[in-house]
Amino acid sequence: MRFLSLIVIFLCGAWLLLPIQKNIYMNYPQHQQSVKENLINRYNFFSKLMCFPTLALVVSKIFPIKHGLYEFKKGTHYYQVFNILWYGSNQHMCKITIPEGWSSEKIFAYIRDDTSLSGPMPEFVANGYLWPSTYYYVNGTSRKKIIEMMKKECEKVHNLLWSQKSVWKSKQDWIIFASMIEKEGVDYDDKRQIANALWSRLQKKMRLQVDATVAYIKTSGMYNRIISRKDWWIQSPYNTYRNRGLPIAAITNPSETSLMVSLQPTITDKIYYKVISAGKHYFSSSLKEHIFA
Repeated sequence: MRFLSLIVIFLCGAWLLLPIQKNIYMNYPQHQQSVKENLINRYNFFSKLMCFPTLALVVSKIFPIKHGLYEFKKGTHYYQVFNILWYGSNQHMCKITIPEGWSSEKIFAYIRDDTSLSGPMPEFVANGYLWPSTYYYVNGTSRKKIIEMMKKECEKVHNLLWSQKSVWKSKQDWIIFASMIEKEGVDYDDKRQIANALWSRLQKKMRLQVDATVAYIKTSGMYNRIISRKDWWIQSPYNTYRNRGLPIAAITNPSETSLMVSLQPTITDKIYYKVISAGKHYFSSSLKEHIFA
């Protein structure tokens, strides 16, 4: 009996030194409904790794696996595979990219539909407080955690920029203003001139008449439709055609460029602007010039 046991141990040790014969890419889910489902998933996982179903069944009952996506290259030895599974290292990382200019409404819809994330959606986060960037995470990470990552990164950038000199008395007003610049401008110079134009209009107590505020209302923050002139008169605290001053809240999550040009806009006589080509704007100092530009 002892001899037979020694043979089994020897064979198992020799097997662990063997390399896998192909590249293997596998997912082990985080949330499972029952012990039975957990065992089935573990068996299916190990059966992809092993040639012998019986061995896969035995190993699946005794060996734990950390959830995540795994990628094993051809030639990786089985002992290395089990080491990776035990510690959860070498898990294949997922990523999610939030482009600059996306509203919280659009971000939440995107996060909700991402199947690599788990759990319910967290409480909605107002525009201006989620940071557009690329985030890396392990498959099965909760949606709440991803949103928290965006909030923390946003708070860090806001605090860094807000420590600089600014024309604004309120951080919230600065963020609201920057959110309009984000949706109106296309690059640094364009955004800087728009910021100056809108700041100057504010000082003159003029209506800002920013199309993006109307688009926010009309599309519920998704910015997936073109607005018309009749939409300018929609009743809403966001509508800068009907109301003087800033909208009631931010209309998107502004980028660092938009936040920077919004810190210290300057007075200019070029308070009118319109799109001329490829999103670029023409700036003028009189309504007549603006109309005929």
